Amino acid sequence: MITHVILSVLLLATCTPRIVVHASAPTEVVILTDDTFEHDTQAATGQTTGIWCVLFTSPSQDRTSHQAAVALWESLAANEEKDIIYAMVDLDVNKKISRRFKGIQAPTAVLLKDRGMYTYSVPESDDSYDHMIGFVSGSYILLPRQSVPLESAGGVQDDREEGSFLGLDEGSLARLKWAVPMLLLALGWKALVYWNQSSLSAAHHQQINSKQEKNVTEKTVGVQKSSLPKQKAGPVTAEASRSKKDTLDGKKGK
Repeated sequence: MITHVILSVLLLATCTPRIVVHASAPTEVVILTDDTFEHDTQAATGQTTGIWCVLFTSPSQDRTSHQAAVALWESLAANEEKDIIYAMVDLDVNKKISRRFKGIQAPTAVLLKDRGMYTYSVPESDDSYDHMIGFVSGSYILLPRQSVPLESAGGVQDDREEGSFLGLDEGSLARLKWAVPMLLLALGWKALVYWNQSSLSAAHHQQINSKQEKNVTEKTVGVQKSSLPKQKAGPVTAEASRSKKDTLDGKKGK
């Protein structure tokens, strides 16, 4: 009996239609940033938070187009009967998203749907509202479905490359600022010592060479002197002896 009751309850539970409650889309434009984009839209991780139509804009490129696109998005978001979440991201401020979707030129609408994305250049005409409604309602299928770039394409590594030198963080850069001068000082000191040693060594070798040259010169002169014939003293003549004697006698007389 108990078994039949349990089976009846299970059968009733499986036959009862499941009611899925969808949260209503906000009536204001959602502002997305580098920190909230993937978390809110889940663009590359399943898109389970709903259908998003994101305006990629850049005020620095064309402020007039930017203002017109923002006004259009506010009108689209104000429609309470929609099931699409309208959002906006500023590419001038959010560099990670800008690098992640680097092929997109602002202002562009990006529809995140069917685990892909469809891009559409935001129209600048009087009927731009109708064009956008037509795009998100079905005409997007006429455009190629693109894969959503992974979040790692604009991750921490790219962020370091954007704002720092050689991908180093601020702490590493601070240490590098001290290390580089010390390294240059050490290299300069080593070069100075090497130059002094080279100079002393060159002077020492020059002194040795000078001494060797002097010794060689002295030896050469000595050899030359020794090779000269010695002159023998000739016999003293009588006239020379007499002249010498007269000289001595003259000195004594004085």
